[in-house]
Amino acid sequence: MVQASVASVPSQYQIRLASYSYEVLDREEREILVYHWHPGGVSDITFPHLHIARVALLPLVRTDPLRTVALGEMHLPTNRVLLEDVVELLIREFAVAPLREDWRTVLDENRAELLRR
Repeated sequence: MVQASVASVPSQYQIRLASYSYEVLDREEREILVYHWHPGGVSDITFPHLHIARVALLPLVRTDPLRTVALGEMHLPTNRVLLEDVVELLIREFAVAPLREDWRTVLDENRAELLRR
């Protein structure tokens, strides 16, 4: 069980980000982007990373154009990504309509609180 603490009321519980999987899907619910961080052993890739879906095979090296790599299967390193970052990405870059007019303020306040911990 996790309980958030109110600033004026001390709590015996704290929220800590232990892992994440943020999926950005298209209208048909196909993956576009997936941010992962699973340090607890889901795979041997324990650093925060990004998958980019549905990208054509890319040539791996100039000297051997027949060797290709699927970019969507790669684990592209990132810093840790907050849910607030993904929400802002969706609003700014994917033109998702925010549910609140003060979304910037809410996201900034949430980020600040998470980064204080």
